[in-house]
Amino acid sequence: MLTGKPGHLATVYDKAQIRKTLIDALLYLGLFLIFYIAFIKFEPYYLADAEKYGPIDSRVSDCEFFDAGYVYDAKHKLYKIPGYFQLFLPLDLAFPIVYTVMFLTILSVFKKKPFYKIARYFIVTGMAFDYLENLTFSLYLKSSIELSSFVAFFTTVKTFLFVINGLGFLFGFIIVSLVAFKKQKTQPKQLPGST
Repeated sequence: MLTGKPGHLATVYDKAQIRKTLIDALLYLGLFLIFYIAFIKFEPYYLADAEKYGPIDSRVSDCEFFDAGYVYDAKHKLYKIPGYFQLFLPLDLAFPIVYTVMFLTILSVFKKKPFYKIARYFIVTGMAFDYLENLTFSLYLKSSIELSSFVAFFTTVKTFLFVINGLGFLFGFIIVSLVAFKKQKTQPKQLPGST
């Protein structure tokens, strides 16, 4: 995916700029972790049995893809609908912005690389699918329209893109960290007139 040596970035970008990008990415990573902890803490308020059942996107991590049956059960048995709308949904509307900016922050160091436009497209598309999941699931919970297949589709695609983008972020973060903390090679100064 990445071509060239990590040191190549230092020649394209100022090391101070690379360090600033790394600090920004760390701040967004901290915010990401706060959201993640909040989602876990709020599970009992929006899930009927948080120990046994997870949110709808947890099915993808269990290798159950496009699981419309679980989405159907989520509406009718698993989700506490008032808790979902009062606690989970407001967080889940802000969360895609946080992780998208986090991914894009570290990606900005690689603007001159050929894969940059493709990676940016994957990141923004992942955010769009997250919002499509939120919209369809909210509509599904509030209406009698059968949308479980749509929700399951958006959930699976969103989760795949999130995993791909997350792995890309970690890989980019490691490369940027190596560049930021690489010791500068010092060359001895030559005296005037020496050869």
